[in-house]
Amino acid sequence: MLACLVGSGVPGPAASAAAPAPTLSVEADRWHVTAKLTGVTLFEFFVTAPGRPDRYVRDVGPRFTVDPLVYGGLPVKVTARGRTSPTDAWSSAVTFTVAEAKPSLALAADRRHVTASLPLATSFVFVVKSNGLDDFYVDNVASTFAVDPWTYGGRTVRVSARAQGTAGNPWATSVEFTVPAPTAGVPVVEIGPDRRHVRATLPGATTFVFVVKSADLADRYVEAPSPFVIDPAVYGGRTVRVSARAAGPASNPWAPEVTVAAPPVKYYGVANAHGPRGDAGADAKRVGLTLDRDDWKYPASFAELDAVMARDVADGLTPLPILSHYQRISTIDVDAWSAWAAGVVARYGPGGTYWVGRTDGHLAPVYFEILNEPFVPWFYPSPEPAAYATFFRTVVTRARAANPNTKFLLATDPQPFHDGNGNWTTRSWNDLVKAAPDGPAAIALADAVTVHPYNSYQEALGWGRATDTHADFPTKPVWLTEIGFRLDVELDGTVLTQEGQAAYLQRSLADFVNWPWAQAYVWFKMFDYSATTTDQKWGIVNWDGTHRLAYDAYREFIS
Repeated sequence: MLACLVGSGVPGPAASAAAPAPTLSVEADRWHVTAKLTGVTLFEFFVTAPGRPDRYVRDVGPRFTVDPLVYGGLPVKVTARGRTSPTDAWSSAVTFTVAEAKPSLALAADRRHVTASLPLATSFVFVVKSNGLDDFYVDNVASTFAVDPWTYGGRTVRVSARAQGTAGNPWATSVEFTVPAPTAGVPVVEIGPDRRHVRATLPGATTFVFVVKSADLADRYVEAPSPFVIDPAVYGGRTVRVSARAAGPASNPWAPEVTVAAPPVKYYGVANAHGPRGDAGADAKRVGLTLDRDDWKYPASFAELDAVMARDVADGLTPLPILSHYQRISTIDVDAWSAWAAGVVARYGPGGTYWVGRTDGHLAPVYFEILNEPFVPWFYPSPEPAAYATFFRTVVTRARAANPNTKFLLATDPQPFHDGNGNWTTRSWNDLVKAAPDGPAAIALADAVTVHPYNSYQEALGWGRATDTHADFPTKPVWLTEIGFRLDVELDGTVLTQEGQAAYLQRSLADFVNWPWAQAYVWFKMFDYSATTTDQKWGIVNWDGTHRLAYDAYREFIS
């Protein structure tokens, strides 16, 4: 079973001496509180407000956001202490009234795009008003909204937005502007938020000719319906110019070129794509996913793994295998394990014996994870970073010799960990792996590192794990091989609904696509754990196979 408990408010490391009380200051926006204490970077904040439950937020950086969607308009009292010892001193309280959860709006120079921003808000409802037309509402917009030029071109409009959620969330002060009228017969071309999808619109046209131009490459023309996808294998990491015209006569006018920095190759996946009944792989593929992350447990036979491969290949999915074994690492027979891993990659990796005589070898797995979350004690009693470094070095050296076309992912975590004996380490897993005798060799052999940045955008143990991992391994691509937001639990002060889950997915995808060092995003997971488990609702699909809003949001982003 893959991990499902990370990011759940794990205590920080113990230290030898308690820290004195920090000093707090309230920023002018009345949403942020800053803690200052020499030598301390992580804090615990405590918030009280009338009519709201008291809330502790642990392992937060010095700048803390008092969620306006929870506390907007309310008087709050905030205190904080360091996270070096359970006896760290609490600060004096600061008391203030939190500003309303009213987004700020910014109008782009093109007078068509409006961006909303509000701390901790992940998506917005926009409204467009214009005399003589019905008001137009659009839900679940990540941040930037495009006013339709074919409807509003030449008209004066008023645009406002509120945070997605309850209808009582306050509306922003509207921005008023005149939308430029489009040129007759010329498509309007826009780049999607993922910087890969190009959308062309023109009334009466359903098919377009797209052109992609990039220095040192021949111009590429493609006739296709909108949207058109910029091929990351060709243009990833390049700046390109894109235009389109309506299909048909070559004399149809071209739209003005749009310039975009195409992101490097990105991979999208899901854990356990086939679901509990083994029949959901095609549904995962319809999202636009390419990777199916699953356990390949030692010492699985080729007969067992052939069946796993056949199922993925039948649905056009590439496995992302976790070569796993859940016991104390230093007790594993590393010689036998390495032989098994070498056999696996020699058979299933690119050019492996499994693919001889087949036409679907392009689906062969290239990347293999070596153990799943070796830093958590419920998988590995007494996690051993030095033993993991040695294990990784030994296994990868032998496996790569068996198939030089394969690549390997090193499991990392930027936080201290529980040692299995009731104690928390004073150093992070990553620091201890790097300091291990075989640490430098293991890191040199790793083609990328993995991280599981679940849950909170406020707590360092949440989404901050991703950027912290990049800081620890700045020369390695980072693979987010588990990322998820669970329904019906409190997250950043709000109980997560389907709408909230979809909004967090959209926000995390937007971050991911704009991080050049992040290479893969794998949602945990396709389905919930069971039909009756009420506290493990991670899926983008309900147990009965119906889609949640997160499924649609994921598909819209990448397909």
